[in-house]
Amino acid sequence: MRTGVRSAPEGDLAQLLSAAGIRHVIYNASLVTSEGRFVAVADAWLDDVGVAIEVDSDEHHATGDGFRRTVRRNARYARVGVPVVTVLPIDLRDRPSGVVHDIAATRATAASRPRPPVHVSERDAPSSGREGWRWGA
Repeated sequence: MRTGVRSAPEGDLAQLLSAAGIRHVIYNASLVTSEGRFVAVADAWLDDVGVAIEVDSDEHHATGDGFRRTVRRNARYARVGVPVVTVLPIDLRDRPSGVVHDIAATRATAASRPRPPVHVSERDAPSSGREGWRWGA
């Protein structure tokens, strides 16, 4: 596990994944296509199978600009075939076994398919709300 969480809910996710033995996790991974196009900064990235995990709170993702950024981020994931497990902060607290089940099931499905053509960028990529995405999102 590589640390790099940026919020309390991301920290809760990191603790849960560690306790569940889920490995090959990179936190706040800046993802790009093989052509170098920015996709997203995943809250957690299961690098061995190419699955993104996003902790989407009401506060930052349910209304206004936050909602628009979230929808556009999810569209970019879909364009390149990245499966995304969306987690609510309350579920990390109230139904952690359900969260682990969802992640494990998505990981198993992803492992049976070709990995999406994205990788973790070593340089800083723009955030999902900035210019730089060239696919019209």
